[in-house]
Amino acid sequence: MRNGSSRQNPFSFKTLIFNLSMPLKHQSVADYRRSRFLSWLQLTLIVLASMGLVLTILVNENTPRRTGYSVLILGLVTAWLAAYLLGQFGRYRISTSLTVLGAIIGPWGTILIDSQILQNDFIPLVYVSLSIILCSLLLPVAVTGLIAAGQLVALFILSQDPVLAIYNWPSLMGFIFAVSVLSIIVSLINQNDMQLIEKQTRQLAESAGQLQDILDNSTAFIYIKNKEGQYLVVNHLYEDLVDLPRHEIIGKTTYDIFSKHMADAFSTKDQYVLQTRQPLETEETIQQEDGPHTYLSVKFPLSDSSGEVYAMCNVSTDITLRKKAEEAVREQSLRDPLTDLFNRRFMEEALRREIRRARRNNSPVGLVILDIDYFKSINDTSGHTAGDEVLRAMARFLRSNFRGSDVACRYGGDEFLLILPDASPKGTLARIEQLRETFRFFYLKPNNEIPKSITLSVGVAFYPEHGKTGAELLKSADAALYRAKSGGRDRVEISPKTVSSPSKK
Repeated sequence: MRNGSSRQNPFSFKTLIFNLSMPLKHQSVADYRRSRFLSWLQLTLIVLASMGLVLTILVNENTPRRTGYSVLILGLVTAWLAAYLLGQFGRYRISTSLTVLGAIIGPWGTILIDSQILQNDFIPLVYVSLSIILCSLLLPVAVTGLIAAGQLVALFILSQDPVLAIYNWPSLMGFIFAVSVLSIIVSLINQNDMQLIEKQTRQLAESAGQLQDILDNSTAFIYIKNKEGQYLVVNHLYEDLVDLPRHEIIGKTTYDIFSKHMADAFSTKDQYVLQTRQPLETEETIQQEDGPHTYLSVKFPLSDSSGEVYAMCNVSTDITLRKKAEEAVREQSLRDPLTDLFNRRFMEEALRREIRRARRNNSPVGLVILDIDYFKSINDTSGHTAGDEVLRAMARFLRSNFRGSDVACRYGGDEFLLILPDASPKGTLARIEQLRETFRFFYLKPNNEIPKSITLSVGVAFYPEHGKTGAELLKSADAALYRAKSGGRDRVEISPKTVSSPSKK
């Protein structure tokens, strides 16, 4: 039993049925078949002997003869019961020997108890054949032959008694001999069958061991479940994944190991494979100590020789690092390498997304384009390295002064763009004006190459007043920026209601 609990009571009915239907630990299939057959045979003998005891008490008068028969039968019942219990504790050879010994003692004990019985009845001699039959079923061929020969010799000696000369001994001996020959043949066939079963069992065990070795050395997480969702096979990596030893996983379901939410997700996919009989490739996420891990799982049904699906196999590969690498590559493709702000490609996607959301929620969106005044002169007089430092400083300034929901992008060259979801015109203009003033005092480096203060020209537009699409909104903000630059720079301008196509200088 699990967790090393004490052995079940061998006298209980539940234990009886369990032992008759389940093999003992470390038994081979052949041994299991023999022990199960022996158990049923012993119980049958006990029941028949008990019925014989009742019949003996009812039919015979209260005489020493009845007492002798009763003691003999009680002894046989006790011996076979002891043999059964020994069998349940794995003592197969002793149990078998005791069972056969009882079958041998039965008929000869009857003759010893009642020496007069053969004068009126030769049937007890026929029961000798039963012990030989039992030998053929339970013992090796050589032992069966020896016991059969011993029984025939005993019958031959008994046939020399003049009192028993009235019996047709040749016929009886011929019957016992025929039974012996047939029993030896049956024993030989049974022994060959058992050897074949043992050989096949060893081969199966070797194949199962080889398969388990392959699974345990795989870099994928592998398990097999039956149609009821119970684990049949798991590999070493899966043990590590769920942090349970194999013997505590086999027979359990996903619901015994994972949370109900995760188990529902896994079970739905497993049942899909079993019901549709189609393979499934899917991504699954499992929370682990170092965070969530993503697995690429391939699930496929397993069918028996008749084509009936009996189980589902899952092979999962950890793709967490690959997903992170893909995400990093994607992130790099959406960011400006110099400033680490989002690039124009991401800006266009984000603007379309925010306008769709604003349309659904009937909410505003602010769009701000910021241009660094006289940036070309900084490059011309201080060099491109200084110009790059100004751009990086501008990116740092934007990241530190805007909300997490705002989207800051490098629009191109020395222009930067802000997407402000749920931004009211009045509050946004005041906020942008304050930021423009603050940037005057955002010193870059204490050197003579870069001006101590740099100014910004800013154009602002709002959805839906200044445009109902991303392109219209960009056009409006660009027109506002043109007005700011044309009006003397270092100022904030909002787009007019009607937008024309300006040409910037």
